[in-house]
Amino acid sequence: MAALESPMKRGVNPNEVAMGPASLADDSFSFATGNIIVIDGGTVLI
Repeated sequence: MAALESPMKRGVNPNEVAMGPASLADDSFSFATGNIIVIDGGTVLI
């Protein structure tokens, strides 16, 4: 099972992924510029 190979040992919840773009639209994120937000559950492909 692919989810068990993830560092988090579980699958992703779509709401967790949606929180990335939702946080960008929030006023509390207004001072941040030039960021790269990776939502991958700790998995990095090199």
